[in-house]
Amino acid sequence: FELVIKTAFSKKRKTIKNNFKNILFDQDFLNLKIAPNDRAETLSIEQFINIENYVTQNKINFYCWYNSTVFLGVKMKIILIGAPGAGKGTQAAFLTKEFGIPQISTGDMLRAAVGEKTELGLKAKDFMNQGKLVPDNLIIDLVKLRINKSDCKNGFLLDGFPRTIPQAQAMIDAKIFIDYVIEVSVPDNEIIKRLTGRRTHPASGRIYHITFNPPKKDGVDDVTGESLIIRDDDKESTIIKRLKTYHEQMEPLVKFYSDLSNQNTINELIFISIDGLDNPDNINAKIVKKLK
Repeated sequence: FELVIKTAFSKKRKTIKNNFKNILFDQDFLNLKIAPNDRAETLSIEQFINIENYVTQNKINFYCWYNSTVFLGVKMKIILIGAPGAGKGTQAAFLTKEFGIPQISTGDMLRAAVGEKTELGLKAKDFMNQGKLVPDNLIIDLVKLRINKSDCKNGFLLDGFPRTIPQAQAMIDAKIFIDYVIEVSVPDNEIIKRLTGRRTHPASGRIYHITFNPPKKDGVDDVTGESLIIRDDDKESTIIKRLKTYHEQMEPLVKFYSDLSNQNTINELIFISIDGLDNPDNINAKIVKKLK
């Protein structure tokens, strides 16, 4: 408990409410008779003990998880899986902010390595210049290098890798262990509805949606009055092909991680499948609740 107090003070957060984010809510502060916007160092030891007792009695499971992930600095190492249009990008942004971890994609990783002209980057560039896929072993080496950077001290979120069972197994063989594999699951018909409804203003890149974010005038950009277009990527035939490729590639990987989770032998990896049909904030709350 002494460590909890010290780390609460050392966190670069301004208020008590932020120090106990996702543990104590407005009603909890009323019950404890504590002003949530006061600074943590204004609390007495007795008040911290009251908080500890309150949380232990009322939120024991969540407290144990939060204590281990935030106060004790345990890393949050996540793989996020989801079809195009499932809302994976939105959830990645939520999670990276929530846990102070970077989102790592193979594309960004490769571009950075090539740009920095590292030994691995130059090797990758040779394959790309030849129009070849960068081999899995080279990608694994790049991942190991990337996750040892200082911004990964609290963990990381892998987006778009691994894509195959051999890649997933290669990560395990390389001792790159993951805490959570999270799948955002959305039925194909909903994804088609989401993506085919997109309308784009090509000059500015502004994106509308005929159902969720329609322009003021049908088919016309709100700012310029110019016509909106349907990008090739947003056409139904293209989306159906992308979903077919996704299922062929990712369903075996989902089963692989689900089976590992059930076996509970690889560093206690946990597989979580979340219904992606709710609004983004609710989906995020469901994910955070599962990360215990």
